[in-house]
Amino acid sequence: MYDASKRGVLSLYGGLRLIVVFTAVSMCSSVVADIDFLSASLAELESKETRIAAEYTYFDESLDVLDYGAKIESRSTPESADTINFSISNRFFDRAIISYQYETTTGRVTRDGEPFELESQVDGHRLESEIFLGSERCERISIRDGCGAGSDGFLISATVGFGVREQDELSIDCIEDQGVTLGGGCDSADFRLMDGDHFLETGERLYYPALTSLAEEQRAYVGLNFRTVIRDKIQLNQSLRFQRSKIETGTTSRLFDIVDPFLLNTVYHGLSLGLVIDDLKRELPQTTP
Repeated sequence: MYDASKRGVLSLYGGLRLIVVFTAVSMCSSVVADIDFLSASLAELESKETRIAAEYTYFDESLDVLDYGAKIESRSTPESADTINFSISNRFFDRAIISYQYETTTGRVTRDGEPFELESQVDGHRLESEIFLGSERCERISIRDGCGAGSDGFLISATVGFGVREQDELSIDCIEDQGVTLGGGCDSADFRLMDGDHFLETGERLYYPALTSLAEEQRAYVGLNFRTVIRDKIQLNQSLRFQRSKIETGTTSRLFDIVDPFLLNTVYHGLSLGLVIDDLKRELPQTTP
């Protein structure tokens, strides 16, 4: 069953862009205290030695000294973000280090319309192995003379790893754009989609959320690491990496299930509802490879 006011349905573009961009930022942003950051010190592990590292990072509007939030041309403003990062590494073999990393990131943004606030959480897992190259185990592996003990030698290692990140399901009850609110059970909704079967059975009005979104990233990579120490004081590190990532996003809406010709041909502000829905679908990531 559908309730619609005469004010009509305009566009959800701003809201959709918010969800997609927020998901992308959550999935692609790097974490400072990760295995890459620790890799230089991990090379110092002795056989069977274990190293555990943890870090908590936090950001909110009061820490935005560069006034980055005010420069964003959007109705949305980043308010806060925090990350908990944990890793454990062990030199199981003389020439190989195995590392596991867990991360969880939570971010919150606010808007000047529905939804007034959005919060999303991304959890990630990563498994990596660093294998030291050379004819034998040594403190430094020189590309000139094999296992060189001098500070001008090079340590060369290969890295292989796999990681996943998953965003918790994000349910958007109502979305407001250009003065029109679509819902959802919020009191300000102008257009609502209701569970008709539930209403007939119980008499209770149960409204569907305007949008539901989730995302998952899978990545695999291989790389080479080069390290050296100059005059026993300056450590130089260089890494080359090839990475392949797959990001799957899913955004669903009961709006997309409307097939009634009367509703689809209903005109709001010069646009049919069917045309608006088609435009919304084009704003979302593709549903097929």
